[in-house]
Amino acid sequence: MPKRKRVTDEQARAALARHDGRVGRAAKELGISRQALYKRIPALKELEKKERFRERMEMVARAMQGLIRMIHQGNPWACKYYLTKWGGHLGWTTSPVVELAERYRNVLPLLGGDVDLFENEISRIQTAGRGQRRRRSVERAAAYALKTTPKEVSGLLVAGEVMLAVIDRKASC
Repeated sequence: MPKRKRVTDEQARAALARHDGRVGRAAKELGISRQALYKRIPALKELEKKERFRERMEMVARAMQGLIRMIHQGNPWACKYYLTKWGGHLGWTTSPVVELAERYRNVLPLLGGDVDLFENEISRIQTAGRGQRRRRSVERAAAYALKTTPKEVSGLLVAGEVMLAVIDRKASC
């Protein structure tokens, strides 16, 4: 009885890659039967999945190291990003509503809106119950501060942000 040929997972994977997944040709090159190679394919796929997961985790670890380095350098965006993504257990949360309110806070003075009025409305919204539609409430508060209708507010927000970008660009020149 002929001795079985031992083929490692790496050899099988390399042969399949060289032959573009053609099992018959890869098996012939390895000196094993097609059936034997077919039996190994699920194990190869599982091994490949584990390797991709390991590579992903290494990438995440490198990204975290870079983020922590940026935090130590005092970059405010890195601190905010870290707290936003991983600070939930510390009570740090941010939501699209909070971010929208922040965008309006930046633009209101430029558009001649009443910032104090807006802040009062926002604090009222934040203390309100969960059942309210908060995003619309923020837009209503901005409309109230700008003395306009809620429909016009989103357009004004975009216009104000464009104006801020132009001012920032001129200031940096």
